[in-house]
Amino acid sequence: MQKTADGFLEVSSDPMEVSDAFYEAGYTDGLPIVPPTPARVKAMIESQLRPAGSVIGRLPPRLGSASIEAVAINSVMAGARPEYFPVIIGAIEAMLDPVFNLLGVQATTHPCTPLLVVSGPIRHALKMNGGYNAMGEGNHAHATIGRAIRLTLRNVGGAVPGSTDMVTHGTPARAGFVFAENSEESPFPSFAESQGFSKTDSVVSVFASEGPHNINDHSSNTAKSLLQMLCGTVATSGSNDLGRGGKPLIVLGPEHADILAREGYTRESLQKYFFENARFPLEMLPEDMHEWLRKRSDVDSSLWNKKGIPVANRPEDVFIMVVGGKGRHSVYIPSFGFTRPAWRKVPFLGSVEGKPFTPACDC
Repeated sequence: MQKTADGFLEVSSDPMEVSDAFYEAGYTDGLPIVPPTPARVKAMIESQLRPAGSVIGRLPPRLGSASIEAVAINSVMAGARPEYFPVIIGAIEAMLDPVFNLLGVQATTHPCTPLLVVSGPIRHALKMNGGYNAMGEGNHAHATIGRAIRLTLRNVGGAVPGSTDMVTHGTPARAGFVFAENSEESPFPSFAESQGFSKTDSVVSVFASEGPHNINDHSSNTAKSLLQMLCGTVATSGSNDLGRGGKPLIVLGPEHADILAREGYTRESLQKYFFENARFPLEMLPEDMHEWLRKRSDVDSSLWNKKGIPVANRPEDVFIMVVGGKGRHSVYIPSFGFTRPAWRKVPFLGSVEGKPFTPACDC
């Protein structure tokens, strides 16, 4: 691999040699890439209205310039299709919102990663998945949008593990953590609507999150029992949410959501319930941890009570949405803690009609 006089890289036409060359140069995540040829990058850029040189912002820790062209190059390498690019651009914009604390996310030892949740009609146009296996494999948009974000954070932002990115263990979710909301099976308004958007808006929401933690409850037939199970999973002593202004995401499976809605719970009343009851008992907290939390200036110990330490500072800091297929499971996604989620409307001119994506199965 060598540079030509006009600044382009000249590489072999063999796809694996290209991938190997980019990997050796430190540009990839270890997986094969799609070579970012001028034609492919041009097609990616033309899927949105801004010129190639316009800059979305500077990505920490290196403060690299996230131009439309730079993000397009990484999106091509990730295997993303041009129609996915507006979601990628929206996610980058959201992560640059100061409330998201991208520098903290990029440099922390905590295993957090940007989680992207897509709401609105663009989900169907891009064949995204909010049903069975929404957080798993098998969806091209999820896999490549998430990978485009990670490559951009690495190549433009300069987040290099062990150098500027100090994550202790990491998580498979860092390869790309993307899914769609299942608003069709939600008894509550969509998550995007809860943040002030309309039902016809297409929105990407970005959270600084750990990987998903399954909550298995096939026994509960009442809201009281189910909420006890959910709160017991969320309030754990090793979570970054505990006592540090967490922003936990509770992803309800449709069956669990129906149990709660049948007994009159709304998103708002659930947020209040989790704030008041998803607490870790003070008497069970290790003495060293108790002292450590007490000494921190960013911990509001006035929120502690006889029920224990909360996982969020306010009810509205507990985020709730419905995702997944049938089955009595929900998911707790812990946050980095020192962050707030951010969201951006995604330009979408397609039809608002569409059907939810259903994974193919020959079994």
